[in-house]
Amino acid sequence: AGFELMQLQLSDEQFKELVFLAMIGEYVRGGVLDSWGEYDPAKHNALMEYLLEQAYQAGRTDLVERFEGHLVPSDALSDAEDELMAEYNDDEFWSELSSRLGRRDFEASMTADEKREAEVKGWLPERVYEFYEKYEKEFEEYGVDRLGIIEG
Repeated sequence: AGFELMQLQLSDEQFKELVFLAMIGEYVRGGVLDSWGEYDPAKHNALMEYLLEQAYQAGRTDLVERFEGHLVPSDALSDAEDELMAEYNDDEFWSELSSRLGRRDFEASMTADEKREAEVKGWLPERVYEFYEKYEKEFEEYGVDRLGIIEG
């Protein structure tokens, strides 16, 4: 038994976008599940394989090709995914670094009133953004060139 929602009517561009979004989702989820030791290709790749099969049957060589007996995303689509994910990972790195360092510095400078406010509201007071922005500006101008580890 399966779940039959409806027959989807997609344009060529919409189908390409659906395949591309499935690739990105599979990349992210697969990476996380693999790091947890829970990645099961048979289970977690089933939707992607179905979409690739549909693309293959429709003659969409711009989306799919055969490689060693398996259907895989085309080189062009894989290159687009690699480019997008590299940009995303780069953006995420800088954002996370600014947030973590900003939060650390803010928490070290919190007043008693700010601590109470954070406990009551469940989030940090607005002043934390000054710390985030400090690091964002630093990284825009210098990258990690001026970061270091202070011993002891």
